[in-house]
Amino acid sequence: MSLQFTAGAQTIEVSLNRNSILIGQQVSFGLKVKLPSVGYKANFSIPDSITHFDIIRKNPVTSVKGETALEQVITFTSFDSGNWYFPSFPVVITDGVRKATIYSDSILIKVGYSPADSSGQLRDIKQLMDVYIPDYTIYYIIAGVLLLLLIGYLLYRYLKHRKNKPVPLFKSDLSAYEEAMKGLQALENGNLLDKHKEKEYHTELADIFKRYYSRNRQKNLLNKTTGDILIELRENNVNNEFISSLAEGLRYTDAVKFAKFIPLHTESKAALALIKQGIQFLENKSTNKK
Repeated sequence: MSLQFTAGAQTIEVSLNRNSILIGQQVSFGLKVKLPSVGYKANFSIPDSITHFDIIRKNPVTSVKGETALEQVITFTSFDSGNWYFPSFPVVITDGVRKATIYSDSILIKVGYSPADSSGQLRDIKQLMDVYIPDYTIYYIIAGVLLLLLIGYLLYRYLKHRKNKPVPLFKSDLSAYEEAMKGLQALENGNLLDKHKEKEYHTELADIFKRYYSRNRQKNLLNKTTGDILIELRENNVNNEFISSLAEGLRYTDAVKFAKFIPLHTESKAALALIKQGIQFLENKSTNKK
């Protein structure tokens, strides 16, 4: 719809997309002013509040392409039913010196409700719609199984690692040296020699040294022969004089253990003294290294 009004050389065009609306429907309303020439300006005085109408949006004033004209578009609605005039608006045109005011025409807007159903027909009541509620039970079960598998795997790794973790060699509350000295003292104070149990005496004597040296080197040397022990000592840079002295004591114990040789008590005690000196020497050597 378009209405045109002329005042002198100036013209106002009013446009709108509808003049009859339902409550809440929007109307697009436009004002276009044709100017005498370039250099003129127009001031559109559209208020923010209009009785019976609600302004939703006011677009900025823009130039009309291909014309010497300016226009502004506003969008409004109404929530009052009835026939209401959308008022006229003054537009001031100026060239910077002179001013002229022209007015747009008011427009009748019909505001009504949706028409009632007059057919009188009965309407079927719509059935309730089924609401689909997704069942996530299977996902919970899968997640639970995966979690149990993960826990089982981690538990298996933990137990396997703990099982494979090396146990400290010859775990004891005593140090290797203290344990050896205690064993030699018990052997010296015992009655193995008095009861002619020389073989047991010398077996225990050799075991005390091997146990001490195993703990000292953190290697299990209990099943090593005397020759193997002496080689180990050489590889550990022990001087030959000590090795020779210790070898005498160890080989003496071998002779008693593996041959039908009954030593004198003094010889057995001498072997114990050599082993004891050997342990003390190795302990001093280890202490000096630290």
